[in-house]
Amino acid sequence: MKTILKKSLAMAVCVALCLTAFIGCLTVSASGTATAVISTATVTSGTTSTSLTVTISGSPNIAGARFDIVADATKATLGTPTVATGASVEVSTPATDTTRFVVVADNVSTGLASIVVTLPYTNVTTTAGTYDVEFGSLLEVAEVGETLMTVTPTDGSITVEAAHVHDFSGAWQSNANYHYKVCPTDSTVGEQAAHTFGDWTTTVQPGCTTTGTKTRTCSVCGYVESDTVAATGHTPAAAVQENLVAATCAVAGSYDSVVYCSVCEAEISRTTGVVIPATGEHTAAAAVQENVVAATCGAAGSYDSVVYCSVCNAEISRTTGNVIPATGAHTWGEYTSDADGHSRTCSVCSAVDAGAHVGDPCSVCGYTAPVAEPELISANLVSPTIKLAEAVGAMISVNYNAKNGSTT
Repeated sequence: MKTILKKSLAMAVCVALCLTAFIGCLTVSASGTATAVISTATVTSGTTSTSLTVTISGSPNIAGARFDIVADATKATLGTPTVATGASVEVSTPATDTTRFVVVADNVSTGLASIVVTLPYTNVTTTAGTYDVEFGSLLEVAEVGETLMTVTPTDGSITVEAAHVHDFSGAWQSNANYHYKVCPTDSTVGEQAAHTFGDWTTTVQPGCTTTGTKTRTCSVCGYVESDTVAATGHTPAAAVQENLVAATCAVAGSYDSVVYCSVCEAEISRTTGVVIPATGEHTAAAAVQENVVAATCGAAGSYDSVVYCSVCNAEISRTTGNVIPATGAHTWGEYTSDADGHSRTCSVCSAVDAGAHVGDPCSVCGYTAPVAEPELISANLVSPTIKLAEAVGAMISVNYNAKNGSTT
């Protein structure tokens, strides 16, 4: 029953036109060995499609093959097969549940190291079980040179597993984006959903230069999300003056204008050398007298009234010729007195104040008139004769002879 591949130029042309012309009629003994393996596939009930592969290998010079695949068409429907680059495939259905494949290398003169045919299946049954996909009665592999090889086949299958009912009754699990549950049987993730967060709550207040922290919690799984609250930045208070140098009448002053943060008291800015213009206005001190000519008893005096700046001592004003009225009160010396009267002289202006005595002693100067010496009169009198002195208050001396011869 074994046949060999007939290689010829005419057959190469026929392969391009019809792949079935690949098989010749020459029968020879097998010279090499090859393997033909149908893969297996496992699907869960409800999965409607899968695929298997037929891999033929064992020689670096495989020119082609033909084989039957037997499978229950009620369990899965075979679609259009594909073959790896470097080969072509033709499909036919010679019998029920049997599909025949003829595979030929594109270049039968050099061959291939392996030939792989992919078998796509759809309408896979939902009934659990293992369904065989087997090589049929025809399985031939030829090398370059029209030599058939001894082939060891390995059948495949499609296994349909009963659908697993996941258990998502366990605790919520979460990551930064979702919460979900995990089936303990097969670790399938289910009930995945985005978090349902509440409002943000600030847990660490930010400072002027330090960040804070805020959190919010998912109401479903309890996942806590944290985020950074930006630093608030400084809050400038009103500028204050420091290092103040006051301006004077003619000289400008200066100060530093400094702004501090009203929250943390950090210095935000400092502008140095802010100019305070000279005031240009003197501060008048009390007027002083200069060039004073003192007034006398009878002559008026004068002076300059001068106002200086109390800050810079500059002369602000000068009023000259201010009159000092004459005092009108002499500065008298002691009285000098004689019998004719008394007088006194002003020590300032030499004025003389003279006048007659008032009383004895004088009530003005205290002068007392002197007492004159009385004139003595001598007489021999029997009877006393008295001559009054001319001057009032003169002493009278009387000499007389008493009858009895005594004198008084």
